[in-house]
Amino acid sequence: GDMWVAPLSCAGFQNSRVSVGRYARVTPGLPNRLRSIASTSGFALALIPSGARVDVIGGPICNENSAWWQVNYAGNIGWTMEGQAGQYWLEPAS
Repeated sequence: GDMWVAPLSCAGFQNSRVSVGRYARVTPGLPNRLRSIASTSGFALALIPSGARVDVIGGPICNENSAWWQVNYAGNIGWTMEGQAGQYWLEPAS
């Protein structure tokens, strides 16, 4: 089985629910931006629509009160936010 891992928490954000080597999907509502770096100042490479599945391949990086994850979305690789404050924008997907 999996080893237990303490939940990761970035300053200003709640515990992360996604992890490297797993799939995640964008929660219902607005799309997530896929960015060139783990920052909202990064170039937006793509929009990941609500319900779309991504492969989490790196991270997290704590920045801007969020956990940023490196993901592969339909062959595009970049960084996206898990959420901010009390909101999640990514959730675990099977």
